[in-house]
Amino acid sequence: MKIDEFNDKFKEECGILGVFFNKKENMETKVYSGLLALQHRGQESCGISYRNDNEIENIRKMGLVDNLFEGLQIDTNLLIGHVRYSTWGESTIKNSQPLLSNNISLAHNGTLTNGEDIKKILEKKGRKFSTDTDSEVILKVFEKDGIRGIYNNIKGAYAVVIIKDNELIAMRDPLGIRPICIGKIQNGYIVASESCAIEAMGGSFIRDLMAGEAIKIDKNGVSVIRKGNEVCNTCAFEYIYFAREDSKIDGICVGQIRSKLGKILGKEDFSKAHMVMGVPDTGTLPSIGYADQSNIKYEPGILRNKYVGRTFIAPKNRKNKVNDKFFILKDKVRGKDIVVIDDSLVSGTTSKELIGKLKKVGANRIHYRIASPIIRGKCDLGINMKNENIIGHFKNLEEIRDEIGADTLKYISIDNLIRVLGKNICTLCFTNKV
Repeated sequence: MKIDEFNDKFKEECGILGVFFNKKENMETKVYSGLLALQHRGQESCGISYRNDNEIENIRKMGLVDNLFEGLQIDTNLLIGHVRYSTWGESTIKNSQPLLSNNISLAHNGTLTNGEDIKKILEKKGRKFSTDTDSEVILKVFEKDGIRGIYNNIKGAYAVVIIKDNELIAMRDPLGIRPICIGKIQNGYIVASESCAIEAMGGSFIRDLMAGEAIKIDKNGVSVIRKGNEVCNTCAFEYIYFAREDSKIDGICVGQIRSKLGKILGKEDFSKAHMVMGVPDTGTLPSIGYADQSNIKYEPGILRNKYVGRTFIAPKNRKNKVNDKFFILKDKVRGKDIVVIDDSLVSGTTSKELIGKLKKVGANRIHYRIASPIIRGKCDLGINMKNENIIGHFKNLEEIRDEIGADTLKYISIDNLIRVLGKNICTLCFTNKV
């Protein structure tokens, strides 16, 4: 996971999808709906691999899911799909997924911590790589040593779907950092990064894969080929930012969590303000929760230009990005004291520009509230970032407030985040501890 400098957020992880039917069916409509439901997780490229008799067809394109399915007809019983945000390797068609090698296809969400080391070992043994991604490392290990080889050698955060022969294989990393779940559909099964994709395809959610679990789906149904651990250290940012609000991950509804985080902020805060507004889109539910708790009215005064912010079309050195991405309802904010809720704060650049824009159009005091704890440092379990890009690594609360130009600044505490989620989560970027 990298930092999306355009939005000043961690980049969403990729989204993966797998479908197995008992017989060949026309799939493009269902698969389109499933991948579209995961589009928020990756907007740089997308692709599918599907079984066509004894061969695997592989189709990949840059851009959004709409580009992939134009004029496409798919008749198959077995398919995997992928939407990508580049985390390891550049955003190119070469690095798009699913990957295909020796009639095995793989799609992967996550980032490996020892991918470079494993790749060097395999290259010394004569294995050839055709991409710059760590996903291909997983594929090469699987080709040689199967599922056992992946779990014995690969470290990091990953969820994977694989087509091999007439089987669909799905697996989750031993810590359970990246999500993957399984659902039932008429005549078959679906596996996906999020439950919203299963529902979009007309399926019904069954359960999440456990940490370290691997399953196989074939003509005989679903079988567990590696037992998992019920305790998952799911990445906290799945609930804070990555996942879609209507998804349920490891038994927890994402939208409800975001509302609860806002309520906690409202309960702990005694700021006087005329209104509460969220930074769209993932700041909206926390801001509504805050408003409900604090009895300060919610007003959608910051609106998002939905045609801006796609990483694959955003200019590399764009200035005034907030002017492009957000617009302010000036008459609503002029002369007002405002509580602004954001889901997270990484480098502080977007927050600073947004607060400056609010002040410029006449807002009075800005009370900036963050529905996650202070990000203290880089994550070694799948977030590819440097500490110098993280404002909370080298500045304290008052210094951050001064840097972004807020009148007051508060974050939710790590204890309250854990209390709201009520489960084990990965908080490495907040605490430097898993």
